[in-house]
Amino acid sequence: MTVHLRHRRMVIAMASSASLTLGLAGCGSASATKAPTTQTSNHITITWLSHDSSATESLKEHEAKEFEALHPNVTVKLITPESGLVFAKYETLVGGGQAPDVYEMSFTYGAQLLSDGALDPVNYGAMGVSNYSQLARQYIPGILSAYEYHGELYGIPQEYSNYQMWINANDFRQAHLPLPTTWNQVIQDASKLKVVNNGVVQRDEISLPINFPEAEYLVIDAMARELGKPLINTAGTRSYLTSPAVVKTFTTLQDLVKSGAFVPSLNGTTLGFERDLYGENRAAILLDAGSWYTAFLKTSYPAVWKESLVDPYPTYPGHSSQNDTYGYAFVVSKSVAHPTWAWKFIHFLQQQGKSYFNLGWYTGLKSLNSLPSAKTQPFWESKWVPSLAQGHYATSLTNGSKIDDIIGTAYDNIILRNANVKQTLATAQQEIQPLLNH
Repeated sequence: MTVHLRHRRMVIAMASSASLTLGLAGCGSASATKAPTTQTSNHITITWLSHDSSATESLKEHEAKEFEALHPNVTVKLITPESGLVFAKYETLVGGGQAPDVYEMSFTYGAQLLSDGALDPVNYGAMGVSNYSQLARQYIPGILSAYEYHGELYGIPQEYSNYQMWINANDFRQAHLPLPTTWNQVIQDASKLKVVNNGVVQRDEISLPINFPEAEYLVIDAMARELGKPLINTAGTRSYLTSPAVVKTFTTLQDLVKSGAFVPSLNGTTLGFERDLYGENRAAILLDAGSWYTAFLKTSYPAVWKESLVDPYPTYPGHSSQNDTYGYAFVVSKSVAHPTWAWKFIHFLQQQGKSYFNLGWYTGLKSLNSLPSAKTQPFWESKWVPSLAQGHYATSLTNGSKIDDIIGTAYDNIILRNANVKQTLATAQQEIQPLLNH
């Protein structure tokens, strides 16, 4: 996400241009001039809590206005918190008795909200289908599983993504180094890729997320999966933080600091700052960006974009690279005043998948892979499609936000403060144990 997890900020001009070029040209199948207008005697307001504060904000604002044009009795109020703070905003709204009608929920919080009975099941009729099977046929296999609970579906995918390694090929070329395929190479190459001026590091080899628990979890979990153990099992009932696989993963991350491959002083405290560091060519490798990062680089950092490649994560000897898939879904808060209208709005948003895909966001609809732009979308068919097909959803946890914070704190202590890996993970394991799913 993303947090989403994903995009801290993009240039407003890019999103604005996309909204005019794509949205006005007929984003999705709906059209303000062709669709019938539905009116009721009462005016309806739909609050839409978005997880992205700037990357696609202009496009979303256009979609809200287009839906209002289709339905003059409806007003859509778009709420866009800073990326990484969306769930906190959701909790604030709910606590104040103002639960959003439509919420772009990270799958991370699915178990928590579903176990609390906070969400409304999908209204298939409002989504233009008769049942689950008809809806599922529109999507690639497995994507809906993160939003199913006790035989019901509660979410419509808004994004399906994963992280891979973004790498500045020019940096390695200038250092006369091959592109790294193993973690040992990354560690060994650090001194040749680091740039220091007047005793101050100007560029490191790899930029890691800092103070960003959800992104940290996805990076760490993928590395640990390669060694045979996730951070937490699929059911969310058992933690493997003290396993040899996880200990080695955290040791590798600590070694990246010790070798000078990662220089913590270059990272600020702003969520997602590592993505800017890569774009500014102050880091040669980035681990926490998905296909959506394409538009950001092309628009904001065209020089680095021209030199960028996408590859799977580095590996350990005898192991294959892994990745964690993640997602966001449109959900409807329980007991809102107009749930059917909320689902109608979600159906409208679902139809805008083409516009988002052309910006690098993938909603999981099969139809998007047959678009002409799928052939020209950088790295889409060669890298993102194969990796998404092999990825694993990270575990959804009832106390996901608390567990993310505990693991994130352990991660920050280990790579920023050189804390003892085994002791730190043992402490985190004890803290997590009572928070696991039951």
